[in-house]
Amino acid sequence: MRRPPFLFLVVVTVLLSACSRAGDGGSDAVVTPGDGPADGTNVTVGAVQLDLPAQMQPLEGGDDSGDGITRGRYRSTVNDSTGRAAAVVVSVAATATRSATAEGEALVGYQKDVAKGTGIKSGPVDWPGFTGAYGMEFDDAAAQGAGAPLHHLVLVASTRQGGLVNVTVAAPPELFDSLDLKATVASVRPVHQGA
Repeated sequence: MRRPPFLFLVVVTVLLSACSRAGDGGSDAVVTPGDGPADGTNVTVGAVQLDLPAQMQPLEGGDDSGDGITRGRYRSTVNDSTGRAAAVVVSVAATATRSATAEGEALVGYQKDVAKGTGIKSGPVDWPGFTGAYGMEFDDAAAQGAGAPLHHLVLVASTRQGGLVNVTVAAPPELFDSLDLKATVASVRPVHQGA
């Protein structure tokens, strides 16, 4: 029996938690390292740090559940015009079973073949402090309830210690932009950049 890809599990967690938007095909870098949101709050999840917008709050169910994966889950305190919130889910596996690129490509395949995500853009990215990284951006195939389909931005990175990091953002389009969630993903960095 095949285990579902790590990224698939994270996306399912995001969708069940609360919150997505995107296009089709190309391998341009969908996100590059950079500064976090101007009003960002620094958080640490396992081996990584990132800056969240001030309008995000932690959800219960983070931390290490004994499976070797440390999680952080965050939800926006503001909603879009249809009452939907944004979510950021960070998962850090101490031991990777495959590379960031292989994990990212598995998620792309799932979105194309099963979930029918739209506006899919993906590809490897250079990310300081990690041995490899892969970015992906897409929209849900259809809206769930009122409003536009949710927009997703995902970064998967391989740590120098042999682990795997997944940062997934899912938000209604208006919140994705107003909360500057792309900057949140751009701010991902190892806890010990020089390690």
